[in-house]
Amino acid sequence: MTKRTGFSLMELLMVVAILSILVAVLLPALARARESSRRMSCANNLKQLGLSLQMYSQESDGMYPALQSLSETCSVSSGINFMFNGLSMFPEYLSDARLLVCPSDSNGSGEFNAGRWQDEDANAPGSIDPCLLDDLSYAYVPWAIRTEWFVQGSSWTLDRRFLVEFTRAMDAMNLGLEGPHDWTFVDEKDDEHEVMYLRDGISRFMITDVNNAGASVIPNTEIPVMFDMVSAFVTDFNHAPGGGNVLYLDGHVSFETYPALHPYPLTPAWAQLMNFDAADWEAFVPEPEEADESAPDARRAPTGVEAGVPWWAGIESTYAGYERNCGQPHFR
Repeated sequence: MTKRTGFSLMELLMVVAILSILVAVLLPALARARESSRRMSCANNLKQLGLSLQMYSQESDGMYPALQSLSETCSVSSGINFMFNGLSMFPEYLSDARLLVCPSDSNGSGEFNAGRWQDEDANAPGSIDPCLLDDLSYAYVPWAIRTEWFVQGSSWTLDRRFLVEFTRAMDAMNLGLEGPHDWTFVDEKDDEHEVMYLRDGISRFMITDVNNAGASVIPNTEIPVMFDMVSAFVTDFNHAPGGGNVLYLDGHVSFETYPALHPYPLTPAWAQLMNFDAADWEAFVPEPEEADESAPDARRAPTGVEAGVPWWAGIESTYAGYERNCGQPHFR
């Protein structure tokens, strides 16, 4: 009688069960390893972008590039755009637009390959139109901002007084009304603060008291320049678990966890801002034809603001609605 040498059904089922358990254990580890690799590639992108920005600065009297804006050459506006001026940077300082796409951004490569920034009028296929560069994966903010200005107390929500002036500055530059400039805002204690535009050696310009220089200075190692997009929705993060790479003014890049009190790009307040849609921004900075020139303390104020009433008072009730129900991100 010949002896059988095959596996029994029970043995096969046990092998399948063991393999299933091993796969279940190993797949998350493999996913984390892949994400770690993509995170490093993303950080490398930001480091190279930092070098490009520094080269621009060295040839521009120390000033960093302006934000993307309307001009005679760039006539397409995408509203509020957290990206540097494409004509200033591409292709002289930034030769590869793919550096603006984070490998971990689930929409990034698809949008890039679909021609998001492609010049349709160019003869060469795949040519980049610098006017179309936008904040697909990264945000660029060319001002030295303190977290305590941006965040309202310990609530981690947006500070309303700061937000109004910040939105004005963004809007003025995106519309081409102003170039790189400093601006001021008055906090809830009626103290005025100057928000300085990024430039080489900015720390020395912040000193207001030579006997206590450290009180007013933000070191270059703590000034964010460019960083991963974060959002109130976990699906819109470039990296999971939550966090993002941040490029600082001194050129180093570090991964910061979310939520955090510092730096401001990883605070819930910034995530809330990233979920504003076009209508939300327009509520803060109305179109010029809707401006009320009688408002005493504003260049552009909402219609209906009474004389003597602070500009930001007109948006109090609307702002409360943003806190309760953030719209879908308009950056994706």
